[in-house]
This record gives sequence, C-alpha cells and structure tokens, in this order.
Amino acid sequence: MPARALISDNILQIGDFTIEVKPMARARRLTLRYSAKKSRFTISAPKRTSRKSIVAFVTAQQEWMRRQVSAAPKTLPVLEQGSVMIEGLLRAIIHQSAP
Repeated sequence: MPARALISDNILQIGDFTIEVKPMARARRLTLRYSAKKSRFTISAPKRTSRKSIVAFVTAQQEWMRRQVSAAPKTLPVLEQGSVMIEGLLRAIIHQSAP
C-alpha cells in the first residue's frame, strides 16, 4: 500500500500524487478526474463518504493515474528569442517593452 498523508481536510497525498477531495451533496459515486492543464487530480465524493473509502478508491486507481500523467502533453517554457508553433507555422517570440 502506498504511503499516504492527510495534508488538510480536502487534500490527500497518496504515493506520488496529491489529490483534491471535493465532498458534494449531489454526488452519487466517487469520480476521479485529472486536469492536464493544471497537473492536478480531483476526486468528487458523496458528502458522507469516509476518508478510508476515498483513500482505498484512489489507491486502487494508482496505475490509471500514472497513465494519465504520462499521456498528458508536455509543457514547454516560453523563452525570449525562442519560437512556438502556431497553426503549423513556426513563430519567433519577440518581446517589446512598453513605452
């Protein structure tokens, strides 16, 4: 079983992953989501779900979580004098200071 820690009421650390827990009154089941844009996992859970059940569910989903992280597009830093691809064309990054 992976190492786990409760960081706060709504944040869990399980293995290499930090998961935001969102208790929801209308939720009917546990739903785990990954936002590649934010590089963050969120689990929605019915309000009365025990912390133990949430940890067990997330622990069982570790392999899926690893696949989501590895399948996410890699981010590249935007650097002065660099270039980016826009609509199939390579464009130079040029910074101009405001007057």
